[in-house]
Amino acid sequence: MEQKRNNTKYLTIVIITILFLIICVLLIIFIDYMNKDNQDDLAIATDTVKYSTDIMQLGAEYTGDIKIPGYDSINIPANTKDVKITLPNPEDNECYFKFELIVDDKTIYTSKLVEPGRAINQLELTETLDRGEYDLLIKISPYSLKDKAALIGAEVKANLNVV
Repeated sequence: MEQKRNNTKYLTIVIITILFLIICVLLIIFIDYMNKDNQDDLAIATDTVKYSTDIMQLGAEYTGDIKIPGYDSINIPANTKDVKITLPNPEDNECYFKFELIVDDKTIYTSKLVEPGRAINQLELTETLDRGEYDLLIKISPYSLKDKAALIGAEVKANLNVV
């Protein structure tokens, strides 16, 4: 009888240990998945071009030590997703930039990280826009060059002319 109890205790310990190991493996897989998702969001853009100009002539502003480009109006063609818009990260900045283009509270483009002295000049929108004039919000999120920690960003308003 006592042998049976010992076997039951042993079997219970084995089952609990196996369940614990399964939970640990699932937790590791979940954490890895979440980290990959974040890494994709903070991947460095490879489709950028070298960009060097006096950014202050474009209406740039300072947010602390970060230069933020300004825009009056941007023109793009109607009914196409592939557009030419220059989204620069001034070469003096010591941070990456991530750009988000928002029209009517809808994000129509999100970039990967743009290095200082580089710019995106060709991008693909998530949807086409009809002819007209829109209010465009350009959300600029800077990230540290060292560890990609989020820094204080800015939102720039511009007119978007779809022709």
